[in-house]
Amino acid sequence: MINKKILLVSTYPIKNPQHGGQKRVDALVKFYKTIFKEVRFVAIFHRGHYQDYSNEDIYLKGEYCKKMEEAPFTGDVIAGEAIADDPATKAAFKKLLLDYKPDIIEIEQTFPFFGLKTLLKELGSNPKIILSSHNVEGPMKDEILEGMNVDVATRKSIVDSINRVEKDLSQISDLTIAVTPSDAEQHAKLGARKVVVAPNGIAPLKPTEAGKSFWEEYKKTHGIKKIVAFVASAHPPNWHGFLKMVSTAVGFVPPDTKILLAGSIADYFKDNIQGSDPESATFWNRVIPVGRLSEERLVGLIAITDVLLLPVIEGGGSNLKTAEAIVSGRKVVATSFAFRSFEKYQKLPNIFIADTQKAFQAAIADALNAPYAKRTPAQETLAEKVTWKYALQPIEEAIKSL
Repeated sequence: MINKKILLVSTYPIKNPQHGGQKRVDALVKFYKTIFKEVRFVAIFHRGHYQDYSNEDIYLKGEYCKKMEEAPFTGDVIAGEAIADDPATKAAFKKLLLDYKPDIIEIEQTFPFFGLKTLLKELGSNPKIILSSHNVEGPMKDEILEGMNVDVATRKSIVDSINRVEKDLSQISDLTIAVTPSDAEQHAKLGARKVVVAPNGIAPLKPTEAGKSFWEEYKKTHGIKKIVAFVASAHPPNWHGFLKMVSTAVGFVPPDTKILLAGSIADYFKDNIQGSDPESATFWNRVIPVGRLSEERLVGLIAITDVLLLPVIEGGGSNLKTAEAIVSGRKVVATSFAFRSFEKYQKLPNIFIADTQKAFQAAIADALNAPYAKRTPAQETLAEKVTWKYALQPIEEAIKSL
């Protein structure tokens, strides 16, 4: 047990983790509780964006909520800035630091450091700093803003500010945790002194009979023979990937097979495909938006689905949904990009890799028709390596020296 107090800071709460960032931070908090004397977590966030949060989390009010609503894809930057610039947020965070007196502060995804750097300087506080990097954020944000058609000047200003803070944080951090070797290399180029790679993982999937039965009954009620599932948030790279690799022209999917959109990705398609043209009509004939699901129903869906989709074409870091697909053992159609940092798992049974729209659509059809191949014991053991138990192991030795 490490006789130190660690504080993790993020721009999203983790009380009921849904998206990949939340699940990684939740896993880190649970992991740290096994090796540290004291562990605390705090989120700086917009309460309208997350229904579930703890009493220790700090939610934004007034002007900063309005700022986030007006610029949703830079909300993480705005939340980070609020730590120093918003009087109420600053006061709450200052009280936390003075009361808890952390020996180590772990900053998730760079953004809290926008304001935390200033606050620590004002307090004369000098804890050890860990940068927990889920992506190299500057290039990732640039891709997102470009995809949202943000004008070049605005995009450059935002990305330049992220790059400056990310470089500064990389250089001052006592430890940087990256999710892929390529991210680790980029942080080293930014000046990181000590970098460890702890890839994304997943908790073991434990479907319940009730969770599976719900979807079996759902199939009967809706006349569905086979299910293709796309589980994702409304994060722009997710719908970019679907549109690029699957497209809205889904007539290649058999009429008795449905693509189920699980997670907030469903909201994007409901809001953006509303035409009365034949392609839109066919889309909604083959696609069903089931939206946000409880953990039991989500795991149940994964357990009974015939094909899982990973149409990932952009972004940094590694994809937590890829780990989820690997551990599920289901048939998976993915881009090779989706398997970055998971390359050694591509040759497991039931994995179909395709990197063009035509090939991806054909792979979906092939996967639907292919017999399910059972894994060998050695393959089962390999797949288990994507769970958090193994993924976070590299951190423990690195953190002991802080």
